[in-house]
Amino acid sequence: MQAQVSERRQRAAAWVMTALGLLWLAVFPLACDFTYTHITLAKWIGMGIGSGLMLCGLLAVALLRGGFRWQTQSLSKFGWLLAWIILSSLFGAKAGNLGVDGYPLTLTGARHEGMTAWLGYSLIFFTMAQARPKMKVLVIAAAGALALQLVLIGLQYANLNPLGLFPKRRSILTNYEFQGTFGNIDMLAGYLSLLLPILLLPWLLRGGWGYGLAAMAGMGGVLLALLTGVQAGWLALAVLGLGILYTFLTRPETRWRCMIMLYGAALCLLLRGCIRLPWLGEIEAESALLALPSLRRGLACGAVMILACGLAVLFRFHPGKAMHRRWAMTLVVGLVIAAIAAVALFPVPESAGGLWELHETLNLRAQDNFGSERIGIWRVAIGLIREHPLFGLGYGNFQKASAQWQAANGVQLVQTFDNPHNFLLELAVNAGVPAMLLFIGLVIALLRACRRNRVHGLMLALSLLCWLAQSLFTFSICITSPMAWAVFGLIAAGESEVRRSFGPEQEAL
Repeated sequence: MQAQVSERRQRAAAWVMTALGLLWLAVFPLACDFTYTHITLAKWIGMGIGSGLMLCGLLAVALLRGGFRWQTQSLSKFGWLLAWIILSSLFGAKAGNLGVDGYPLTLTGARHEGMTAWLGYSLIFFTMAQARPKMKVLVIAAAGALALQLVLIGLQYANLNPLGLFPKRRSILTNYEFQGTFGNIDMLAGYLSLLLPILLLPWLLRGGWGYGLAAMAGMGGVLLALLTGVQAGWLALAVLGLGILYTFLTRPETRWRCMIMLYGAALCLLLRGCIRLPWLGEIEAESALLALPSLRRGLACGAVMILACGLAVLFRFHPGKAMHRRWAMTLVVGLVIAAIAAVALFPVPESAGGLWELHETLNLRAQDNFGSERIGIWRVAIGLIREHPLFGLGYGNFQKASAQWQAANGVQLVQTFDNPHNFLLELAVNAGVPAMLLFIGLVIALLRACRRNRVHGLMLALSLLCWLAQSLFTFSICITSPMAWAVFGLIAAGESEVRRSFGPEQEAL
C-alpha cells in the first residue's frame, strides 16, 4: 500500500512538472500584450507571473516527494553561479550606479536583465530540476505552440497585422526585424535553437504519429529560421545537422528517418527559394510572394530529395551496422575542422558577406564592423573585462562603460550597444570572469547528465548545444532566457534519477 501511495505521488509530481514545462515551452512563447512597443517589459512581467506559479509548483512537488532535490552537480554549480552574480551586483565596478527610475542598475539592468531577472531564472531552473515531466505531452504541446507561431508570422508576411503587434504606420515592410510574439528575430532564433531539437529528435529516435506531427512543426521552424536570415540561427541549424549525422552513424534503426529528415531539409531550402521577401530586397511588392526558384537551387534540392527518398527505402530494410560512438564523434569533429580549414584556406569573394568575414577573421584580418560590428564590441568587452576581471561592471552598466572605453582607446563604432552580443562575454563583463567559468562548468555538468540519460539525453544535449551556438552572437534577455533555463532544468531533473524503462503511456524524461 505504501508503495502504491508513493507511486501515485510520483505520478502527480510528474504531472505538476509537465504543467510547469508547458508554461515555459508552450504558453510563454505566445504570451504578449498585443504590441511591440514594450515587448521586453511585457515578457519580464510575464516571467514574474510565471515565477510565482513556479514557486507554487515547487512547493507542491516538495510536498509530494517529501522535500527538495538540491544535491546534484548541476544544481550545485548553478548555486555558485547565482551567488557570484549576487556578489557582482554588490561589488561590481559600477554597482552603485542608479537607473532613471532611482533603482540600482544591477537590479533592473538594461532590457530588464539584472538581478531580478536572474532570480527568476534561478527559480525556473531549480523548480524544473525537481522532478521529471511527461515529455511526450511537453513535446506535442510545444509543437502546437510553434505551429501557432508559424501561422502568426505567415499572416505578417502577407502584410497583415494580427494581434495588432505593429504600432500605427508600422508593419513588417518597415520593421521586418519584428516577427511573431518575440519582438526581434534574434530572439526568435534563440527560441528556435532551443525548440527544434526537442521537436525533431523524438521522432528521429523513436518514430510514432504523435512525434511525427511534432517533427512536421519542427520542419516548419527550420523553414522559418531560413526565412529570418539570422546567421546565429543558421549556426544553430548547423549544430543540429551535426547531431543528426551523429545519430545516423551510431543508431542504424534511425537511418531511414534521417533520410526523410534530409528530404525535409532540402524541401525547406527549395521553399525558401520560392518565397520572395520584399524587406530583403528580393522583390518589389507589398507582401511576400511565391515564385519559381532559381534553376540551380531547384536542380540541387530536387536531386537531394530524390536521393534521400531512395536511401530511406534502402535503410528501411537494410539499416547496416552501427559505428562506434567514439569514431562517430571523431568523424563529426573532423568534418567541423575540415570545414573551418576550407573557409580559412580557400579564397572567398567579398560578395559572400558573412562567409568572407569569417574567412578574413580566421586569417587574422578581422575588422570592427564585421558581424554588424560584433567584432568591434567584442574587442571593447574584452578590454573592459581586463580592467574588471573579478566582479565585472555589474549588470546594466555596459552601455555607458563601453562608450567611455571607446573614447579612451580610439575605437569608433556606429551603433550603440547595451551588451556585448555574446553570452559568455556578457557574463564576464557584467559579473566577472569567475561567473563565465562557473557557467561553463554548469554546461559541462548538464552535458554529463545528458550522457547518462538514455531516453532523451541526445535531444536535450542538442537543445543545449544549439542554444549555446546562437548565444555566441546574441545575449540573455527575459524574452527567451526563461525558456532556456526551463530546458536546462529538464536536463538537471534526470541527473540523479534511477534509470527505468517507461512504456508509451508512462514516458518521462
